[in-house]
Amino acid sequence: SEGPKVGLAFRPLFDENVLYISAVRPAGICAQYNWDISQYGEDSVLLERQILMGDEIVCVNGYTDIAQMKEEMKSAATMELRIRRHPERDRAERQQRLQGDQ
Repeated sequence: SEGPKVGLAFRPLFDENVLYISAVRPAGICAQYNWDISQYGEDSVLLERQILMGDEIVCVNGYTDIAQMKEEMKSAATMELRIRRHPERDRAERQQRLQGDQ
């Protein structure tokens, strides 16, 4: 049987070889992970580890190729993600630019 879904919406950015996270869905492993971290309190440094819209997946289970990362996201039983986050100012500008590309 199939396990719980990861719960991320993403789109590939081929020029940067990353998967851009466009949403963290309310039902899924990532939403649960974010909720678990939030229980440490608003002063916790762990809050920086939450997965947010605008983050970029740069590696999935050691794979850095977009096609391989997408396949791992669909089929792997366990997953290790490496995620990059841009500074807040850059994130806002980047989100606006990417929304205009749709």
